[in-house]
Amino acid sequence: MKRILSISLLTAVMACGCSNGKTETPPKAADTAAAVPANETVDMGDQRVRSANVRNAGFRASSPSNATVTEPCFGTRMPETLDMLPSPSRASARDSVLIRQLNSGEVFLLQPGEKGSIETDGGNKLLIRFQAAELWVWKSQVATK
Repeated sequence: MKRILSISLLTAVMACGCSNGKTETPPKAADTAAAVPANETVDMGDQRVRSANVRNAGFRASSPSNATVTEPCFGTRMPETLDMLPSPSRASARDSVLIRQLNSGEVFLLQPGEKGSIETDGGNKLLIRFQAAELWVWKSQVATK
């Protein structure tokens, strides 16, 4: 018993002696900022966040008008894709292209009552910012305020 106690005590003393009583402190934020030259840029954050910040940097001259979805419809990120989509009532459960687009987040199924703010009016299409994303939707499927 004494031998086990002395071995554990000896191990503890050796562990304390290895550090020489000095502890390392992490560098301060000011030290790391000074380490990067002023003419170099550091990549912080992902591209999607930077793009959203650039897009939202300006102020709007007028308050955006709101839109509410009046009937089930598809919304898409690309206005060209909207031309090729069927109406939800005519969509088939076997349409593998549409299912793939829904699963990948290129196309969204919008339900009546969903609200967003109109960003751009593109003739018979509207770019509306919903909670999920900015989507192109047919004008006939939304009510504007």
